[in-house]
Amino acid sequence: MKFSHLTTIFALLLPLVLCSCSTSNNISDPNAISDQERVDMINFAKYSLNQQSKKILTDEDKALITKNEPQVKEYYASYKTGRMAMSWELPGKKVTLIATGRLLSDSMRWELALTKKEEAWTTKSTPSSGGEKLDPKDFLHLIQKQ
Repeated sequence: MKFSHLTTIFALLLPLVLCSCSTSNNISDPNAISDQERVDMINFAKYSLNQQSKKILTDEDKALITKNEPQVKEYYASYKTGRMAMSWELPGKKVTLIATGRLLSDSMRWELALTKKEEAWTTKSTPSSGGEKLDPKDFLHLIQKQ
């Protein structure tokens, strides 16, 4: 008799526990950038990668980056401040552009990493090697044009 009561109580409480767990993932981080700002960051990353020299990215690589959405990872230390990594997997390599610091500001720093797959993933180039030097002010100028 007691076992059936426990099973009934457990069966009634299980959906409540599962629902409360799933809704906790929907709470947004108050320090995070907005969805529109995230789109602006991704568009600027695509723009800046298209400015890189052919030594780093081929025209085919640039076309794939422009066409495809990146994998985005974000970490916030305080209000709109932290790291945002945007990665594109291309044939035989992975391109990652990382924004660090106060995002969407003049003090934001950019790093570019190109990782090639030979026997294992190895990083071949590091922060902003080659191409046109991009300044965070360029990013702000692009946002204002929209």
